[in-house]
Amino acid sequence: MGAIKSKTIYAILYGPSGSGKTLFQYALQSSVNVLKEIKPTEGYNYEEISLNNMNLGIFDVSGNTNQYEILSLVTKCVNISAIIYVVPMNNLGELDKSSSQLELLLGNNNLKDGLSLILIYNKNIREKEKAFWMLLNLLDSRMRIEKLKKKYKLQVVKSCMIDVSLCNDNDSSEFYKCVDSIFDGIED
Repeated sequence: MGAIKSKTIYAILYGPSGSGKTLFQYALQSSVNVLKEIKPTEGYNYEEISLNNMNLGIFDVSGNTNQYEILSLVTKCVNISAIIYVVPMNNLGELDKSSSQLELLLGNNNLKDGLSLILIYNKNIREKEKAFWMLLNLLDSRMRIEKLKKKYKLQVVKSCMIDVSLCNDNDSSEFYKCVDSIFDGIED
């Protein structure tokens, strides 16, 4: 007798071009990740993975705003339960742009109320200073998460600082520890 496969939860993986979305998606698939070079996503890439006892179907959609209509097409055809938004931290001056892009995505008419939102601040997490972790609340504030949570009736909102490139390190346990915690509690 075959194992009963649980229902797939569908998510959009989105953020500005070059933010680390595709590397994040591939890193979720395997703790043995040897990707050296990833080309920018054209259109979208779909992958299904098993994570925390759930099946997660991830649509990695190009961050190129000229291809936004692909995002609308995916949300029209698939019942999306979660948004995974990658915020690049290489230029803090771009946070307002990231916030506006996230709000544009959440305002998509095809998305239902009660979505889960996972924010990935793609930053080096090797620093162990207390002030570093306090920065997470400031970043959420700058991204206007409380406003978005109320306006779009978001169910679960989690944010985490992850250095996506850590998935290629010899010791990638810190990366996967963060990943396990942020996907806990995501439901359809």
